[in-house]
Amino acid sequence: MKTIAALLLLFATSSLFAADVEISASALTGTNHHFATLTPSEWRLQAGVGVSVGAHWFATKHVSFDLESGVEQQRALVVGNRVERFRSLPMSLMLQVHESSRSLMPYAGAGISYLLYRGVTTITAGQPAQPDHPAIVVGAGTDYVLSTRWKLNFDMKYGPARSTAEVNRAGGVEKIDFHQLYVSTGLKYHF
Repeated sequence: MKTIAALLLLFATSSLFAADVEISASALTGTNHHFATLTPSEWRLQAGVGVSVGAHWFATKHVSFDLESGVEQQRALVVGNRVERFRSLPMSLMLQVHESSRSLMPYAGAGISYLLYRGVTTITAGQPAQPDHPAIVVGAGTDYVLSTRWKLNFDMKYGPARSTAEVNRAGGVEKIDFHQLYVSTGLKYHF
């Protein structure tokens, strides 16, 4: 609900300044890169699919502020035990620089992200407990212009800050360090 309120506020304030605004809806997927775990043969965090929405306020023709949020299904995989699902809710605020041509509009940017994890339940061997955390995020992508109002978007975001998942087991707490990469494609509408 807070994300929707923030998107509406961004849209309302940008209208006051007569700036260009775009909204987006995308299909989202991702991957987790593991750095270390106490038992590398047993535990894995695997990203799945989801959706994201966003608002993009253009301060100038080549600079925008982007507020996005999404929800992605993820899984904790345990060899010899059942798979457990939970939801990752990535939210990000980025400053992006755009280049434009007739039909392609590539961009790159950086900003901050906050990751929320919800819907975790106990599994046979323990409970994966990913702590909510802030992170630095970098991203790049391109828009393909379909018409004066519509664009097809391809986007990639990477969170270089590590996230640590803790798994509480009978033998103690295991930690899995990983980074997340989000890839999405969807549509943007230009007001």
